[in-house]
Amino acid sequence: MKTSFFRQIAAAFTLVVATSRLALAGDINPVLVGSWPEFPRGYPSAVAVAGNRACVAGGGGLVVLDISDPRQPRRLGSYRRGEDSFADVAVAGNFAFANGSNTEFGFEVIDISNPSNPQRVGGYSRYFGSMAFLGSHAYAADGTRFEVIDISDPANPSLAGQCALTHGGYQIAVSEKYACRIAPWSGWIEIIDISDPAHPRSVGGYQLAGSVFDAPISISGSNVYVSWGGDLSVLDISNPANPQRIAFLAGSGGSRLAVSANLLVVGTGWNTPDQGSTSGLRLFEISNPAAPRPLATIATGQDSDATDIALSGNYIYLVNSRGFHAFDISNPLEPKRVGDYAVGQTQASAVAGNYAYVADGWEGLQVLDVSDSAHPRRVGGYADGYFASDVAVDGHHAYVLVGDSWWDTAALNVIDVANPADPRKVGVVANIGNLARVVVSSRYAYVLDPSNLIIIDVLDPSNPREIGRLVGVVGGLGFGFQFAVSGERAYVKPGGGGGEFYVIDLSNPAEPQRLGGYYDRDQIVFQIAALGTRVYLLGEDRWTGLDYLDVLDSSDPAAPRRLGRCSVKALGSPRLAASGNYAYISGKDWDDTRRHWIQVIDVSDPTGPHQIGEVCFVESENEYVPITVSQGRIFASVSFRGLILFQMPPFIKSIAKEGPNVKLDWEGFGPARLQRATRLTNPDWLELPGFEGTNTAALPANGGAEFFRLVRP
Repeated sequence: MKTSFFRQIAAAFTLVVATSRLALAGDINPVLVGSWPEFPRGYPSAVAVAGNRACVAGGGGLVVLDISDPRQPRRLGSYRRGEDSFADVAVAGNFAFANGSNTEFGFEVIDISNPSNPQRVGGYSRYFGSMAFLGSHAYAADGTRFEVIDISDPANPSLAGQCALTHGGYQIAVSEKYACRIAPWSGWIEIIDISDPAHPRSVGGYQLAGSVFDAPISISGSNVYVSWGGDLSVLDISNPANPQRIAFLAGSGGSRLAVSANLLVVGTGWNTPDQGSTSGLRLFEISNPAAPRPLATIATGQDSDATDIALSGNYIYLVNSRGFHAFDISNPLEPKRVGDYAVGQTQASAVAGNYAYVADGWEGLQVLDVSDSAHPRRVGGYADGYFASDVAVDGHHAYVLVGDSWWDTAALNVIDVANPADPRKVGVVANIGNLARVVVSSRYAYVLDPSNLIIIDVLDPSNPREIGRLVGVVGGLGFGFQFAVSGERAYVKPGGGGGEFYVIDLSNPAEPQRLGGYYDRDQIVFQIAALGTRVYLLGEDRWTGLDYLDVLDSSDPAAPRRLGRCSVKALGSPRLAASGNYAYISGKDWDDTRRHWIQVIDVSDPTGPHQIGEVCFVESENEYVPITVSQGRIFASVSFRGLILFQMPPFIKSIAKEGPNVKLDWEGFGPARLQRATRLTNPDWLELPGFEGTNTAALPANGGAEFFRLVRP
């Protein structure tokens, strides 16, 4: 294609279209130019505390936090090798010992003496399902064997001793003299004497009633605390050959345990009439292990079960799906949550000028300066303890949907972002349903949940008012609904795998009305976007299974008609955006779900849409990737990966000889400069002024060879 194009124009002149490489229509691939944040993120799995530092292990690798002021935990640095994640962590002096969560690596030894730049100094290649650390030894088990590993030389861990296990098992807890390992299927707790690390030996055990799985276990002195089946048991193992259960608390078990001299903390969950399933912590006084005494209960929110708990001084440190949390227990009867370090999960973005506004899950709203696409940087943010799931921006205000999870939206926050470094909430609208989405246009915010289209007057952002509501939106939408707003119309795609969308008249916001709609029984519509009266549908042919992008004209809302269609790559969990003359599609590869694609479709001729470019990137965590487009920049919201920026390259769309002139038309996708040269050997590129902000030029031909290129400012 490139060769034939050049042959056609060679007799008159020569053209070079260059960005970082040759770029011609039909080969216009987005280029990854930047991302935020610069460090990995992921669900926390474990936490260990030593002095003023907390080490959090999980999907984001190892994160080192400064907790000198527990009210304001602060990230110092992190370590991650490739896509590795960690399941367990312990800290001794200037070293963290992190156990991998896959079978490729065992545990790694990480030097955290410089917490801003943790470095791996050693490791142990054998993989274990569970590990525990105490003093200068690590204790590990797989299905058949128990090992003691000497870590006194952190750079060179070595096997100190081992013994066979009578039952398969993984969960481990250790004290000065004994290690306990629990077998998940048989429910057998095996007691191993580790007083001589070179010769560990099995000395007894205790049979739990029935099989257990992932039952937490902890040791303090000669007492073992174990939870299974929602209950809590305390065992006395002072005679390991004949351990005895000395306490049983029905309904007091949980997913994680932590114990100190006189305090037991259980990470658990319960049901409440108003909130449903709620997670939290239960505190027990255990000065008499035979009679644990309940002290207090701490609610941590819906769907936030503890993944690990650490005790240090007067504080409990908890990690769960929401991040890292500190609780002051100086008065254990009235524990207080004092500090948090949230784990962001980028859900959506909106862009205005040089700023991107990111709905970042538990991190709330993040404001990024994206004037330098290669180096987006955070300049401010606002978080109120709720999960931010969607965002829209208009003028000096951002509109953020928040709730107790990504699907459980409850309210719309209005955030003043006039000072990007200090965003402030100025208004709120409650009574928003689950899975809601938000669009802002002019003085109105439009919120769609599974049952309602809600219209909110935001002329006074400090006093947003619901002024209209279309209840039911034609019978309810189901899971997977989408909508777009253009002018005084909303285009609503219901969930459920149908081939329809509805057109809603918004001209009277107090009384939105259905104007018409579109239905094709041969289609399954996934996504919808709209610009003016053009509607873009991303879907699948019900009979052939082929994916497509349709361009429709909705000038007559009662009978929208299809103008054109093009085939697109079949992708899982696709998302759609439209900007200018282009539609953008994101989704995951069906053959390799770690790979995500962005496709670019030229819709300037609505009767002949066609793909002009695509890019593939790897993201192992996320199911779907919402995209926002601004001036040829594609902002992909990729959960823990954060915000990834792609730039469309400028390219010449057409070129023609018109009399004595050369006429060029191009797509700049933002600012682009036109240059001309008369040779390529020692090229004499000359700036052609006056064409910035335009996309066409008529230039006198010089009668010889001419070379043109578009460059970024």
